[in-house]
Amino acid sequence: MERLAQNAVHGPGCNSGRKAGFHVIAAEARGHSTRPAWAVMKPRVMRVAIAAVIHSIPPDGRWPMNFPSPLIEARLVRRYKRFLADVTLADGTALTVAVPNTGSMLGLTDPGSRILLSKSANPKRKYAHTLEVVEADGTLVGINTGLPNKLAVEAIGAGLIDDLGTYPVIRPEQRYGERSRIDFLLEHPERPPAYVEVKNVHFMREEGLAEFPDTATARGTRHLAELAAMRAAGARAIMVYVVQRGDCHRFRLCDDLDPAYAAAFAMAHSAGVEAFVIGCRVSAEAIVPDRLLEMEALGSVHRFTESMT
Repeated sequence: MERLAQNAVHGPGCNSGRKAGFHVIAAEARGHSTRPAWAVMKPRVMRVAIAAVIHSIPPDGRWPMNFPSPLIEARLVRRYKRFLADVTLADGTALTVAVPNTGSMLGLTDPGSRILLSKSANPKRKYAHTLEVVEADGTLVGINTGLPNKLAVEAIGAGLIDDLGTYPVIRPEQRYGERSRIDFLLEHPERPPAYVEVKNVHFMREEGLAEFPDTATARGTRHLAELAAMRAAGARAIMVYVVQRGDCHRFRLCDDLDPAYAAAFAMAHSAGVEAFVIGCRVSAEAIVPDRLLEMEALGSVHRFTESMT
C-alpha cells in the first residue's frame, strides 16, 4: 500500500533557477530493515519510505547523504559469499561484516585495503557492522548499492538532472515492462511520465574514467530494452549512473566486459532514451552528488536526447 509522504520537498529546480517542489510517494515499510534507516532498499529486499529522510534542500542546493554516526576505520581481510567480508579493526579486533553490494566490486577488494564501516544500533542484526566505503587509488569509494537511488533523488532535487526537479511527484519502485520495476516514475500534470532507472558505478581502470558495468549484467540489459519500449510508447525514459567516487570526471560503458549491455545502450539511445552521469564527493561523513560527468563515445553532452515538453 502506498501513501503520500507527509514531507514535500521544496528547493532549487533546474539550473535556470526555477524552483522544484515535489512529493516523494513512498511504499510503506514492511518488517524491519537490516540496514540503516537512510538506506533506500529495493522492494525485493525491503520496502521502506525514502521520503522519511528527506526534509529540505539547504541553501547551497545540495542534500548531503550524511552517515548517521561516525564511520569506523578498519582493514579488509577478504570479501566472500558476495554479502560478507572479514575485517580487522584498528585495535586488532577481527569482525565479519555485511557487504551491501551484489556486484564483483572489481578493484575494490584487495586485502589490506583501508575501509570504513557503519554500525547498526539494531540488536537483532546478525552482523552489526556494514561496509560503506573502500579506499582505492588514493580516494574514498562508496560501495553501498542501497544508496544510489537516494543520491539520485538528491541530484534531482538539486537541479543536477535537467528539469526532473520540476516534476511534482516521484514514485519509487513502480512495476513496468514485462517483469521489472522502475527505480522512479516521475509524474507531471502537463507532461508525459518520466521513467528513471538508476545504476551504481564505482569501477575505474583508467585515471579519471568511471566505467559500468564491472561484470556482465543481463538484468541491466533487460532494463535498457524496457526503457526503450517506454520511450516508444510516448514517455520519457532516462538512465542515471551514480558514480560514488570523487576522482572521476568522465564515464564510459565497459563494452569489453559486457558487450551486450553496451549494444543494448546504443539501441536504447537511438530509440530516444536519455542518459545522465552524476559524480559524487565521498568522505567519512557524507556522500554528496555534486556534478555531471561527461559520457565518452557518445559525445561530451550529459543528456543524449532532447527533453520532451
